[in-house]
Amino acid sequence: MITIAVDAMGGDNAPRPEVEAVCWARGNMACVFYWLAATGGARGVSQARGSQSPIEIVPASEVITMTDHPAQAFRRKKDSSVHVAARLVRETKADGLVSAGNTGR
Repeated sequence: MITIAVDAMGGDNAPRPEVEAVCWARGNMACVFYWLAATGGARGVSQARGSQSPIEIVPASEVITMTDHPAQAFRRKKDSSVHVAARLVRETKADGLVSAGNTGR
């Protein structure tokens, strides 16, 4: 089974679009999901629970904002959702990651 790390804090209007995407994927694919979110972003995952594929919530205490320089933020904010997602891939706990993160300023 494929394991995907989802950066729930990575896009505009997060985490609503990410919840919708995970709900769709869970209904159409056999996957396990890691849901990476700061404290407030974990609330949205309750909507996606109860479907076929499991979701494990992984906390991330830092948020990369749209005003942060992407490369600097990734290096400095080691506990951001995208950084923790990348770490899960590096440690082979996840097969891949999805993020609609900061595109730069």
